[in-house]
Amino acid sequence: MHTPKKVLLVDSAFSAVPIYQALCKSGFDVWTIGNRESDALALISAERWIKQDYSDVAQVQAIVEEQAFDYIVPGCTDLSIEVCQQLRGYRNFFDSEEVYANLGNKKAFRNLCQQMGLYSPVEMKLADFPRAGCFIVKPVDSYSGQGISIVDGNNLQVLSTVVEQAEQVSRSGHYIIESYIEGQLYSFSALLTSHKVVESFIVKEGSSTNPYAVDTSYIDEGFPEEVKAYLTVAMAKLSAHLQLKDGLIHLQFILRDNCAYLIEITRRCPGDLYSLLIEYSTGIPYSQLYAAYFTETKMDNLCSPRESNHIVRHTVSADKNLPFTGLELSHPISCKAIFPLSSLGEPLAIMQQKRVAIIFAEATDEQQKIALYDNFIDRSRYQVTAK
Repeated sequence: MHTPKKVLLVDSAFSAVPIYQALCKSGFDVWTIGNRESDALALISAERWIKQDYSDVAQVQAIVEEQAFDYIVPGCTDLSIEVCQQLRGYRNFFDSEEVYANLGNKKAFRNLCQQMGLYSPVEMKLADFPRAGCFIVKPVDSYSGQGISIVDGNNLQVLSTVVEQAEQVSRSGHYIIESYIEGQLYSFSALLTSHKVVESFIVKEGSSTNPYAVDTSYIDEGFPEEVKAYLTVAMAKLSAHLQLKDGLIHLQFILRDNCAYLIEITRRCPGDLYSLLIEYSTGIPYSQLYAAYFTETKMDNLCSPRESNHIVRHTVSADKNLPFTGLELSHPISCKAIFPLSSLGEPLAIMQQKRVAIIFAEATDEQQKIALYDNFIDRSRYQVTAK
């Protein structure tokens, strides 16, 4: 009798559920790990959930050796992929820690882009101020828009304050100041094989509440082909330069005057069910393709012709810090799927500090899709009731 190979998915939060489902569909014996009993995969995995804070690399190493996992798959957090890269016995599937440091650290990535001649914001030093213009201050290693501020370069007092805030949010205690590029945020999510992009997706991304955290997005079918070609070449060039392992590479960039400025990059699966946006829009099994690179699974037949479905992903959040009592629509919405993230009576928080649900809204055509996106961005489509 065939015994399925054991896989440890290093994440138990809701965003990793599609990866879990893809692994199960592929026939693996799937386990998950995390330290919150209320996490989606802690509940779904049941006896195959391991209660352990996976930031403790030594403990995770002991668990994978004791349980004899055949494969480990990172989830949707930066910490997850960083831990996986450090585990003995699985390093052939991951880039080296040194390589990932060039990708996961914003300051190192800026330097890398400059060395390779790729467009990106220009790093400034604190000693360069005061100077005219707007600049952005970020922790070098934070996520979800935490600790980010835009400042007037002539206001040294405010600059000093936001630098301290960025240092406090940063896990390493470091920050970066860079030129502020005003434009439209996008993501370029691509699959690499032998340093070539074999599949890619361009997603337009926006924010309706927190200006530094994406909550609304869709695949942009009308994106300029010449810019997509530039990104495809740039990612292949980057892959060859760093000798990246095959797999996903996910880039955020700002488009201004038909020029793509590279902002940040990762090799983990994006969160907030980004994978389902791709799958619902194109029919391509994004999560299965992502996991395949870590499990020696051949997926050649899955990059089939794309569907073209008009889907908008939106993270529902509140405008008031009050208990959640419901969601009222100003106009009907056709939904492909809804994933609730809060229960009635739970306290809500503004600026996406507490998410209510993720909606995948379905439009009839491209024009209606863009209108839906705009409605979500200006928050005119619904009201979270909090009384």
